[in-house]
Amino acid sequence: MRILSIMNRTKTIGTGVLLVGLAFTPAALAQSQPRQGSDEDKQALRDLIRRNLPKILETERKMANGEGTVFTDGEGNEYTLEQARARMFARDMAEQEGRLENFNEVQQGKASRLEGPMISFLGEETHDFGIVPEKAELVHRFTFKNTGTTTLVIEKINTGCGCTVAKLPKYEYEPGESGHIDLTYKPKGVGTQSRSVQVLTNDARGRVKTVLLKAEVIPVVATRPNVVQFGQVTIGETREAVLEIVSRDAKFQITGVNVNGKEFDLELIEDAQPSPGKADLKLPGYAQVKVKLLGNADVGRLLRVITIDTLASEGEGKPQQSRPLRINCFANISGNVAATPPFMRIKPLKAQEEFSAETFVSHQKGDTFEIIDAKVVNAALPVTVTYEPAERAGKSGYMVKINGTAGRTSQSFRGTVVLTTNLERERILEVQFSGLVRAR
Repeated sequence: MRILSIMNRTKTIGTGVLLVGLAFTPAALAQSQPRQGSDEDKQALRDLIRRNLPKILETERKMANGEGTVFTDGEGNEYTLEQARARMFARDMAEQEGRLENFNEVQQGKASRLEGPMISFLGEETHDFGIVPEKAELVHRFTFKNTGTTTLVIEKINTGCGCTVAKLPKYEYEPGESGHIDLTYKPKGVGTQSRSVQVLTNDARGRVKTVLLKAEVIPVVATRPNVVQFGQVTIGETREAVLEIVSRDAKFQITGVNVNGKEFDLELIEDAQPSPGKADLKLPGYAQVKVKLLGNADVGRLLRVITIDTLASEGEGKPQQSRPLRINCFANISGNVAATPPFMRIKPLKAQEEFSAETFVSHQKGDTFEIIDAKVVNAALPVTVTYEPAERAGKSGYMVKINGTAGRTSQSFRGTVVLTTNLERERILEVQFSGLVRAR
């Protein structure tokens, strides 16, 4: 192995560098022709590193992930993972301290251990809890040892979120001393979950060491989807959706289904089968509930809650327990009475300038209706509203008009016109407006 050394007359001032996956030879620097012992020498080396940075980073990523056990440099020399890490550390030492002594010792195999504190995890750095139920509280202990030559200090443990809590008996460990970190993990959601935890230390090789927790959260019983959303629906229109109920318990039972509103009808299909190719072997229990939105919902935002009562076992040999499911069901019912335009935008105003805007309200099917009241709510400025019968494009309806005066200061404003009609299921129609005052 050839190592690049840049020497002056009395001592080594350059950097001896071996990057795993990349060899730096004297010939590699010949093109730049720097003066020996000069700043140009160091700059040439930095340029070489920069040009080969993608290869360097890829090699370091493989080392960090433990991919493979042998690494090859640019001249075909092979190293084990530990040898490669030692050489990477030696490279960093040489770059930071501008000396070759430690680098050459490691390179030649003369150094038995690196100087400074070092944290080494004993055994695994990734723990997989496997299949766990929802809302499980998982605990694992990672054990480590200070394999360095000076005191190891655990400065901080970053868990990333409140779902993971770390406990550490103490923060300082002498050379050769072992310790442990206890992690309590409460996975959120279902499916494959993971949480990386950063351990910040004074390790000479790098401050951050990462351990990983993994789990596959499979609920005892759940629905797919976990919410029913019908979206925009015209008054009188009907819609249907299907809820799948899945369970880890192949013999789970559904003891009841209900919804807290007359706008929906529910049908339980206990002998239903999943679509071909979509069966989940981890969730052998299966049933369906057909959800039908009836055409009797009033205009406005509709929210109801579906409750499915179930009995399911958490595992073999464990008794079935009551596990109720609650699913929100949404729809936005739009009426036949509509405003054109549906939103009144007011042009930019000067201070104390008077303004007005209007919209035409009609029945989309041409039916007769009356506006019996109109008011403005949630307005930042004094605004009045009037309405009168009108016709537009062959349709009969009402012209609704707002009037107001801008304030003295620059501000944006908005508000809502609330119209009340004589239609039983379309009592209320809301039309919003907005504008901007530019005082200067």
